[in-house]
Amino acid sequence: MPEDQTAGVGDEIVGRERALPVWKEWARSRVFNAAVVETDGALPTRRKIAFGASVFVTAEFADQELRCPRPGLNSRLIASVVAGESVVRSEASLCDSKDDNALDVVILSCNCRYESMSPEEAIQAERLLPAAFAETHIGYRLNRMLLETVCERQRKIHESAGVWRVVKTFPDCGRTLCC
Repeated sequence: MPEDQTAGVGDEIVGRERALPVWKEWARSRVFNAAVVETDGALPTRRKIAFGASVFVTAEFADQELRCPRPGLNSRLIASVVAGESVVRSEASLCDSKDDNALDVVILSCNCRYESMSPEEAIQAERLLPAAFAETHIGYRLNRMLLETVCERQRKIHESAGVWRVVKTFPDCGRTLCC
């Protein structure tokens, strides 16, 4: 897998061996949302061409990230879980009627498999992934969405969408924090 697609895995702090079980844990939780975009057609020619995932985080974590932006957003999320001090919201807090605040969400991944697509499929995937995000978050009242882009193409796509604002650019690693 190209580096720009693995950069958001979040293993920079704790290592891949400890990061992957966190993703597996999240995948079974209601605080995690994911979508896969496939090409049209019947199996076996249908291919997975894009993937998006997000997780709900505490308002305190989102506040801190916006106050002091730095690269490695996913890594800090995963490290918090590994350390037993998770900044990911609990499932119970999603249904808490006393909690009138909207939810903050970190988009963990929004990757397309460009190496396996035609230019037309790439455009289609880039258009379908935001729609899939919206569909997986129907029913939630969202407050802020945070996303760390991990490559130039991703940054340009999000910047041109008109929905995101760049909070900070990290030129040393080619990443940006968007909100």
